[in-house]
Amino acid sequence: MPDISEYSGLSMANIASISGLDVPAGGRSAGAGTYMFGDAVNTWVYNLVSVDSDLGPEQYALTSSTAHTFDKVVSNYYFNFWALKGDGTLWMLNRSSSYNSYGTQTAWTQFGTDTDWEDIAGGRFEFAAIKNGEYYHLGYNYYRQAGNGTNTNTTSWTKVGTATNWTRVERGENFTIIMNDSGEVYTAGRNISYRTGQGTTSGNTSTLTALSGVSNAIDISASFDGGAAIIEATAGDGYGSLYVWGYNNGNSLGTSGQKSSATLTAISGGGTLNDVVSVGLGRYVGHVVTANGYLYRAGYSNNNVQWDESGSKTSGWDRDGTYTGFTRVYGAGARSGYGAAFVKDDKTYLT
Repeated sequence: MPDISEYSGLSMANIASISGLDVPAGGRSAGAGTYMFGDAVNTWVYNLVSVDSDLGPEQYALTSSTAHTFDKVVSNYYFNFWALKGDGTLWMLNRSSSYNSYGTQTAWTQFGTDTDWEDIAGGRFEFAAIKNGEYYHLGYNYYRQAGNGTNTNTTSWTKVGTATNWTRVERGENFTIIMNDSGEVYTAGRNISYRTGQGTTSGNTSTLTALSGVSNAIDISASFDGGAAIIEATAGDGYGSLYVWGYNNGNSLGTSGQKSSATLTAISGGGTLNDVVSVGLGRYVGHVVTANGYLYRAGYSNNNVQWDESGSKTSGWDRDGTYTGFTRVYGAGARSGYGAAFVKDDKTYLT
């Protein structure tokens, strides 16, 4: 498997964020169950973020004198960090007070006392969270990415709407993708490059709006300017077909040609990928894991243009050799391009 290094002896709890992506130590995605990978000795937060397109990736490593085991750690442009633990508590380590009324911290600090936080996501200048099925926004909202009908920024966690059945949330560059327990997927935010999948590139989608015809979704992912969802044919299958929308930057969505998909597009190539269990998008590269444990990839670095099962590195989504045993993939997300993390045989691999 090219360009992938195993961090042996290091639990997922220690690898908290690579290339701006979220790497949970205990998966909380709907239908995927919970994955635990041992005890943390110390929590390292790696954040390779494109601080500026002219500066390129920069790495920040933060350590704490107290060992923590986090399920998920996310960050934003300002190097503010939020983390979830398996007991449902939320923790913060903020490096600036931009869009943040919680000050700065020099060590991980628990936020409040609640134990029902379920998911978090980091965007460019903002964060999203799910708490007891409710959706919360923190930070920048100029493009209405909060989905609350306003463009008012928030400096504290603010509940959006009245729904209590949200299960997963993702943040791209100024847009949000969120999924509920019925497998319905909603988007909000900037419509440029069809990022929200609502069929337009103009204006903003100001409230959380359902993607047409989507139900039985089991996983979602946001890239810099596109999105993906895995949709079961029948609820409870545990696997499904891959659909994408938005800008196919560097062919990272695996569609044919570097173009934008206005609405959901089924991925096909050497046959539609209809047995996908996990998807992770980056700005220039995308990955999926199929039910048989194979890892597929597409994007700029491979010059791939569409998903397939041929193993070709020149004209389609490439299956990474004969490697199997993968169960999940996490994409690089909004800020960075090439990084990803893979769960394979209860170990974490990074690229």
